[in-house]
This record gives sequence, structure tokens and C-alpha cells, in this order.
Amino acid sequence: MKILCWLILLTTLAACASSPISSNVPVEWKYIARAADRSTTMYIEGSSIRKLGDKISLWEMLDYDEGRQLRSKEVLSFKSLKEHDCKKKKYRGLSIIFYSKNMGKGTIVYSNNDTRPWKSIVAGSTNEASFKYACGGVK
Repeated sequence: MKILCWLILLTTLAACASSPISSNVPVEWKYIARAADRSTTMYIEGSSIRKLGDKISLWEMLDYDEGRQLRSKEVLSFKSLKEHDCKKKKYRGLSIIFYSKNMGKGTIVYSNNDTRPWKSIVAGSTNEASFKYACGGVK
């Protein structure tokens, strides 16, 4: 009986860890910014923010006004797990999921959990808006 309880617990934990953004708990996306060309809107999921030293990770979503092609399929939004280095003013992607519909709905068109290289924040970009929200404007 003890082994069965451990197996159930481990299975449950593994399922939760493998899909941090798709649980039964409703996720609230907070509006952060609109791209300069007005084609993309950025949202951040506030309860996903985690701080470790000078680094902060969070889930963000970009929602497109018009569909874009990815691997011969149309996507209208994507969620990405980003890590910001507040001290060095850099960011990198940790995970990304593209969706066929707006606001992370529809089918998953593509996903990737490869950690990307660090990039500098570009002034006026949606990445700068995410950085400012995460790091509180730290220079």
C-alpha cells in the first residue's frame, strides 16, 4: 500500500512538472504592452514569477492580430517561459509553445524546451516591457 501511494504521488508530481501552464486552475494574463507596429499584444502571467538572485523567470504570452506561418501552419499566439537577468539586462527563452488560436487556445502547433542563449534587451521592444515588469526597471 505504501508503494502504491508513492507511485501515485510521483506520477502526480511528474504530471504537474511537465505542464506548468496547463492546469485546471484558471491562469490570469495581465496586459503589459502592445508592439510599436500594433500587430502584437504582450501579457504576463503574474503568479508564474520566480526570483533567484538577480534572475527572474516568468511566463509571457504574445498574441498576434493576424495569423503567422510556422512550419506551414498558422499560429495566432505563443507562450514562452523567459528568464531575465536583472543585473546584466539580458534575457533568454527556456520554453516556448505556439498555438493555432489567440490567447493560447486551439491546438499546439509547435513546442520546444531548449534553453536559448542570453540576448540583450532592445529598447522599445516587447522584451523590454517584459524585463521592466519582471525586474521593476532595474538598470
